Amino acid sequence: MRKLIVMAALAIAPAAFFVHVSSLPSDIHPGHALFKGSDYLRMSPDEQLGYVSGVIDGILFHSPFVDIFEQCFERLRPTPDLLKAITDRYLDSEPKLQTADMRFLVFHATLLTCQGVRQLPN
Repeated sequence: MRKLIVMAALAIAPAAFFVHVSSLPSDIHPGHALFKGSDYLRMSPDEQLGYVSGVIDGILFHSPFVDIFEQCFERLRPTPDLLKAITDRYLDSEPKLQTADMRFLVFHATLLTCQGVRQLPN
């Protein structure tokens, strides 16, 4: 019974996290970030490109959302420049995001884009 409860909790956790991130940015909080949006904005464009690429590589390496991102990227075929542009547009759209964890901002901007791509017909 204990194993069943643990398995159920593990199955529900990604869905609960997905519901949580879908509610942003209204509940974004600064958190304990190594880099915040304001730090990212002070980087050179090449540094920003490397940062976004690194976050995406990390997501694709190990994340409960690997399947969502891989399916999205098969259809979208994003370049690092496109992923940076998606992140930049998201950060520019909400000035209050400058205090948020930059890793999460890259993740959320890309996830929102992928949600739109998933809804497109083949």
